[in-house]
Amino acid sequence: RIVPRWEASDAESLVWVADPGRLTALLRALEDPPGFVLCEWGCYSQQFLLDGGEAVEGVYTWIAHSHFESPKARGDLFKYRANLATIAPNAGWSEVGLQSWMAGRLFEAAFTTLLKVEPELSTREALIRIAKEIDFYTADGILPVTNPGGGEPTPCFVLMVVRNGQWVQEYPK
Repeated sequence: RIVPRWEASDAESLVWVADPGRLTALLRALEDPPGFVLCEWGCYSQQFLLDGGEAVEGVYTWIAHSHFESPKARGDLFKYRANLATIAPNAGWSEVGLQSWMAGRLFEAAFTTLLKVEPELSTREALIRIAKEIDFYTADGILPVTNPGGGEPTPCFVLMVVRNGQWVQEYPK
């Protein structure tokens, strides 16, 4: 259904925010692939590379931290990689997994603060209130400063592209 519409549109680029597997299927089905494809961070995984093969060459994504295998990665990214290697060595890394780790760290930060304020009778409402007050958050060094309580993500990003079957950092150089 999408392929004929795409081919008739003369579009040259594609921004994908849905299931990465469906993007791979679409790219394989197209006679001429788009000149530029940006997939949301859900595509940033080992599995996307394995499943996509040549069809995903040149696909871009963005992330808000150092790339997963960067020797310059900071903070909890090392801890996440070590835990993943210990707990699920064959699972392969993914941005979805790392985002879950960072969300867990945010919950931990809010809950730790809540226990200092209301050690005896913590409530869900109080936890939400505390979380909304967090205005300086780095996921223990993974992210540049963010303001989750104010709904403000970091203005920083890393642009990654698939080259020769691997995610390669394209920006910043």
